[in-house]
Amino acid sequence: MKTLDRYVGGAVVLNFLVALFGLLAIFSVINLSRELDDVGIGDYGVRQALWVVLMNLPLEAYRLVPAAALLGGVNALGGMASHNEIVAMLAGGVSRGRLVRSVMQVAALLMVLLLVFGETVAAPLAQRAETKRSIALSSQKAMATSHGFWARTGAAFVNVREPVREHQLGELYIYEFDDHHRMRNFTYAKSASRVHGEWTLHDVVESRITDDGVTNVRRDSETSDLLKGVGRIRLLLFSPALLSIGELWHSMHSLRERGENPKRYELVFWGRITMPLVTAIMMFLSVPLVLRAGPTVKIGQRIVLAALLGVGFQMFDETFGQLGLLYGLGPVFSCLLPPAAALGAGLWMMGRLE
Repeated sequence: MKTLDRYVGGAVVLNFLVALFGLLAIFSVINLSRELDDVGIGDYGVRQALWVVLMNLPLEAYRLVPAAALLGGVNALGGMASHNEIVAMLAGGVSRGRLVRSVMQVAALLMVLLLVFGETVAAPLAQRAETKRSIALSSQKAMATSHGFWARTGAAFVNVREPVREHQLGELYIYEFDDHHRMRNFTYAKSASRVHGEWTLHDVVESRITDDGVTNVRRDSETSDLLKGVGRIRLLLFSPALLSIGELWHSMHSLRERGENPKRYELVFWGRITMPLVTAIMMFLSVPLVLRAGPTVKIGQRIVLAALLGVGFQMFDETFGQLGLLYGLGPVFSCLLPPAAALGAGLWMMGRLE
């Protein structure tokens, strides 16, 4: 049986990689066309757009793994069915459950690799790409980081640690320098709000640095012209989709402490947690799909069917998650219902084979 596992597993892995690279090529072209729309803004050119797309390839591959798992599994098992190899296996005493086990061993390996890859490679590279992108789009005056964003306006630097929404910010640090590049003023504000185009800092502590020492001044609020040059702040912030699981967890905790709604981050968090499970379910689905179709279905038809099901499920999964946010469904429920429905469909098809 180990020989069977190696044969089936090798075929599934090979076809999975081919499917992943094929999907990645298609979506890379789509992403590049979107990036080219921003060429000419600030210092953002074609070279920067190509670099951003390249650095985002690991994250794009991470998102496409479930669809590639279904497509690769269907292609591998479909090829065996076309050559009557599956018929020979079943006739030789290999049960359908044993065939599923061989496929799911590959799925288990992918689940582990997916979590490690997403946390150590995909998320950090995507954040680095977004940082470079924001710097270029703002003409070297702003950049996004996983700890908020930095922006330069004149001789001052503004660091926003806790962005809430476009017209409200939290945890601001403002550093002001003189003509000799010496820091003369440091301001901390617990929050800031914008009304009619004017920014107001709240719970302010200002430290004035002179040759005689440092003087601290506390105020409940004050207006600031330094934030006017920051621009559309939400465009400079990392999307939750770019954060790692640990960063998502800390962001959710921070939002709860401030009394803000963490649902959007929770949806991405649970989607990231359940991604390996979705990958395993997609690979499981490839078995009943091939066994029900039989050996007479052409390989082209299998590829089209698997691609439509894989990409279609991914689109449905993302859409259902957003609908869950809109209608107040729990993030866990929104993330688990689509894969649970797919698993139920797969078990139903396996049962119909008996």
